[in-house]
Amino acid sequence: MMGRHHAVLGGVVFLGVAASLGHMSPADLAASTAACAGAAMLPDLDEPGSSVAHLCEPLSGLVSHVTAKVAGGHRKATHSLLAVGGAAAIGFAVEGSRIASAVALAVLFALFVRSVAPPGLRHGLVALALAAGGAWACVSHVGTAWLVVALPAGVALHLVGDMLTAGGVPLFWPYGRSISWPVLGHTDSKRETLVAAGLFLAFLALCWWAFSGDLGLLHGGTAQIARGLRRF
Repeated sequence: MMGRHHAVLGGVVFLGVAASLGHMSPADLAASTAACAGAAMLPDLDEPGSSVAHLCEPLSGLVSHVTAKVAGGHRKATHSLLAVGGAAAIGFAVEGSRIASAVALAVLFALFVRSVAPPGLRHGLVALALAAGGAWACVSHVGTAWLVVALPAGVALHLVGDMLTAGGVPLFWPYGRSISWPVLGHTDSKRETLVAAGLFLAFLALCWWAFSGDLGLLHGGTAQIARGLRRF
């Protein structure tokens, strides 16, 4: 799957499940959905030509090259259950630190903005400023407890997306073969593009359902953030 398609898949699945459970505030729901969508792009850090590798050059490019060597190449270690466990461990490790949480969220939000936001917001300092502002708002006024779920969930959904393409993923790396149910054909195929478009429409519909005024969620979330800003 292409990076932006992974982000949409992560966002629509996480938002659908989390909103259905109904245990999160509007602000937490919005932030965790964006974080999960961003995390759904992280496994492609093993590919120097990927969107995540170009997030913040030259640093992200350097990290990508190192990751590719350590992971054994594209769709190896970072596309396995080992990566999901590692993402969960990182989530637990950073959640107790405001600074670490802010850095992690800034990266995830930047990936989300670069993939899903309107074109005018995707590039350069605008995307980074939005990501940094969102991360600051979360650690200061919203909370980050959901990071321990959103981070590994995004990585796991990336694996699901790639399992639906011809290449598959080595789920139990370093043992066994790649697992694939190539219903989408090859990466960036017409089938994948069509399915991704449908997922994006579903994501917009879920956003409307989860944050519409009829459910009282949008107003409540905006009010919560406004109260936090006033306290600051």
